[in-house]
Amino acid sequence: MNFADANIVTSTGDLSTVAVGDEITITETGRIAHITAIETGTSTYTLTLDTDIGTAGDVVQGVFENWQKVNDNYTSSDGEYKKLGGFATNTWIQFKVLMVGDIELRQFISKGNSKTEL
Repeated sequence: MNFADANIVTSTGDLSTVAVGDEITITETGRIAHITAIETGTSTYTLTLDTDIGTAGDVVQGVFENWQKVNDNYTSSDGEYKKLGGFATNTWIQFKVLMVGDIELRQFISKGNSKTEL
């Protein structure tokens, strides 16, 4: 894969299983972003990312996973408590927490009160 810009990746490999919203991790740097758009050409895939994680001209390898990003960022006005919601009712859920900057995680609570019978 090649970075065409800081947040645009092109590839001639088969990326037909990759979808908008999926996560890409650049293996050389460990940087993570989510795909916001996919354009396909005759032999090229162009992925637009939600975060600048590269430099134009860099040739990289990446790992794609279907982690979905919660569209909420921690801000200084949140204080010591951040509440997230809107997750679908399910028998299980898995979280991946990525913290960048001066952030301390003291506790993570997932309240499991399913509204359906198992």
